[in-house]
Amino acid sequence: MNQHPWNRLAAWLVDWLLVLGWLAITAAVAVPLFLSSYTGGLSVLALNIVATLVVVVPVTVGMAVLESSARKASIGKRARRLIVVTIYNPQPRIQNTGARPQRP
Repeated sequence: MNQHPWNRLAAWLVDWLLVLGWLAITAAVAVPLFLSSYTGGLSVLALNIVATLVVVVPVTVGMAVLESSARKASIGKRARRLIVVTIYNPQPRIQNTGARPQRP
């Protein structure tokens, strides 16, 4: 296991390169549609909703699916061979939560 601190940043950059790739693909489709006035009937709000549904939602869902998969890692973490480790942390007892006992 490589524990160099730059590995997490490198993994994050790999993930962002993939997000930018998705953005480039959607822009390659959306810009010609916009310039040809095909979307002329849509308001600015409607265009923002469409952009959110086409860009933000797939990226968010895709990252969530990857992080919740059996390997629990995004593509960037897999590329950098980072291992996600869960430390067992039971529910805190009331004594450990900072609650103060009642004074008589």
